[in-house]
Amino acid sequence: FGFRIVENSLMLIWSKLFLVAALLVTAYFVYQIVLLMTGNRYRSWLAALLMVSAVHIYIAVCFAGQNDVVICMFGVMAVYFLLKKRYGLFMLLSSFAIATKPFFIFTYIGLVLFIEKRVDKIIYRVLGGFWLTILFSLIYHNAPNYQKSIKGAIKYGDEIGKILSKDISFGPVVNTSIFILILCLVYFFAYVVKTKGDEQWRQYVLYIAMATQFVFFGFTEYFYYRLILLFPFLLCVILSNKKYLRLNMILEILLSAGAVLVHLNTNGFMGPSYVARGFLANFLPGINTGKLHYVNLNQIMWSVKNYALYSKIFNAVFIACLILLLVINFPGFKKDLGEENDVCSRGWIWLHMALIIPVYGVSLALCF
Repeated sequence: FGFRIVENSLMLIWSKLFLVAALLVTAYFVYQIVLLMTGNRYRSWLAALLMVSAVHIYIAVCFAGQNDVVICMFGVMAVYFLLKKRYGLFMLLSSFAIATKPFFIFTYIGLVLFIEKRVDKIIYRVLGGFWLTILFSLIYHNAPNYQKSIKGAIKYGDEIGKILSKDISFGPVVNTSIFILILCLVYFFAYVVKTKGDEQWRQYVLYIAMATQFVFFGFTEYFYYRLILLFPFLLCVILSNKKYLRLNMILEILLSAGAVLVHLNTNGFMGPSYVARGFLANFLPGINTGKLHYVNLNQIMWSVKNYALYSKIFNAVFIACLILLLVINFPGFKKDLGEENDVCSRGWIWLHMALIIPVYGVSLALCF
């Protein structure tokens, strides 16, 4: 329309509000999924509230401006229509998510293996997930900006190598990655599992969507935005589980707090220098942010005695939270843990929402 985006404040505002709108649409379909699964409006509203108030969602969408929330929007919509057994819309919306960024393909293949057992139908649906990506390639293959983006993807294509890196050796010949090995196990489970009735079928759809993103998040190199892809499916599963709501909330808060610590420790997009030049420069315009002394949280941590041991304990707790969330929300898990209440206290909800405070607080403190 003749606007130069970088030089036009209205276009910059629109680009940010578009991501916020995508987040709100995602939260709406999270609400609809939980309502479909439980018929409980309290749990549905709680799922939507937790979605929009999660610390890593806020950081990635509202602060860093990551467009991975668009994948979430199409992916959650696709799963919603799959739950309603509208397979055409499931495949269409999945193709939109994959065309945005290919990360949703791991979940899409797992769900296809769950709903289809004939090889020809599996191949048809998997290939159907790429039709939009292929169409874009054919239409825009000569466009200068498209070629530029492709060259950028090739330049940074080592990410694929990191995902498929050889981490496990079976003798002198066979090498594979932990990610591929565990993902194949999830796919095998999705293909062979049998369900009884529509309710259990829906439970497994959500569980497989969550499990595939767990594998992607937990067994590839850490990036802060990957938690965005996991979180809506995690919320749908734990809020659809009629047991263990309080326990699930505690585990989710520990998981999110662990992610916050990683955010601060990596000194990346939420590092002190970024926060100072953005937050302080806007709210305290008289301050000279260039003269501030930026301290890396990682440097402080390594100066603590026995930090290496504490780090291992923290990692163990973090992994334990992931595993416990997978175990207690498995559709076939029937052990009574004494957590059958249907209401979560407001204190846990407020704690979930308040996790953003230490992110800014610690980052600002490290500036001085």
